[in-house]
Amino acid sequence: MRAILLHNPGAGNGDVAAEDLLAALACGGVSARYCSAKAPDFPDALGEPADLVVVAGGDGTVVKAIDQLRDRSIPIAILPLGSANNIARSLGIDADPIEMARAGWEQAEERRLDIGTASGPWGTRIFVEAVGLGVLAEAAAAVDERDVQGPERSRLAREMLYEMLADAQPQEMKFVVDGQEIEVPVLLAEIMNTAATGPRLSLAPAARPGDGLLDLVWLEAEARAEMLSWLEEPAQGAPPLRARQGRAAAFEWRRGRLHVDDAFPKPPARPCPIEVGLLPRAMTVVVPGNVSFG
Repeated sequence: MRAILLHNPGAGNGDVAAEDLLAALACGGVSARYCSAKAPDFPDALGEPADLVVVAGGDGTVVKAIDQLRDRSIPIAILPLGSANNIARSLGIDADPIEMARAGWEQAEERRLDIGTASGPWGTRIFVEAVGLGVLAEAAAAVDERDVQGPERSRLAREMLYEMLADAQPQEMKFVVDGQEIEVPVLLAEIMNTAATGPRLSLAPAARPGDGLLDLVWLEAEARAEMLSWLEEPAQGAPPLRARQGRAAAFEWRRGRLHVDDAFPKPPARPCPIEVGLLPRAMTVVVPGNVSFG
C-alpha cells in the first residue's frame, strides 16, 4: 500500500516522533512517504500518487490535509495527536495513534466524513467541524491571538468562554435552514458537521459527520445559567441548546467574530450574507478494524 504520512510534529504535547509513526506503519504493512505539515511544500506531497493519506495530528492538520488534497477520492486515515481531536472523536476514533498505525489496514473499516462549505466575503472555503458566531467564536478568536498551544490552549478557551458567556448580550439572528426561517436572539450559534467543536465541546451530540446533514445549534439567553453549569462539567450530559438539522443554512453576519473551523475572517464593515452547505461527495476515512476504541 502506497501511503503519504502527513504529520504535525507539534500536535498535542509534540511527543510523537516521525520515526515512531513510520516504524509503526511499517509494522502494519504500510510503506509511507513522510511529510511534515509544517513544511511549506506539503501541498505538493499530497499531489503525489498514493492509496492512502495518513494524517497524524489534530483537527487543524486534518482540515489542512483535506483542503490541499487534490484527489479527494483517496481515503484518509486519522491518527489523533491533538488536544481536542473533535473530528476523530466524532467518527468514533479514540485510540492510541501508535497502536492504530501498527494494526494494519487490509481489514480497515470505512466511514464517511462530510465536507462543509462556507461562502461569505472571503469567497468560499471548506470546513469540517463548524461555522459559528457569538461567544464561542469570540473566545476562540481571543485565544487564537495568544501564543498558547496544546492542552493549555483548550483550558484557556473554556475559561474565556465561561467568562464571556456570563456577560454576553444576545443578538437577533435569522437563520434559514432548508428554506425554513428561524428568528431568535442568540448568545451563540454553531452550524455543526461534527458532534464537537472548539475546546472539545460536544455541542451537537446527535450530529453524525457522514449523514449528509448539518446541525444548527443555538443558545438562548434563558438558558445562560444552565449552559454555564454545563461548561463546568461538559461530560455530564447534553448542553441546553436548541437544534435544527438541514442540508444547507444561511444567515446574515452583522457584527462580532465568526469562525470557520479555526479560521477567523475579519468582521464585516456592513451586514453580509453567509451561506453554509456540504460538498456533494463525502471523504472516506479508513479505520483499522482490529483496534479497540475508547
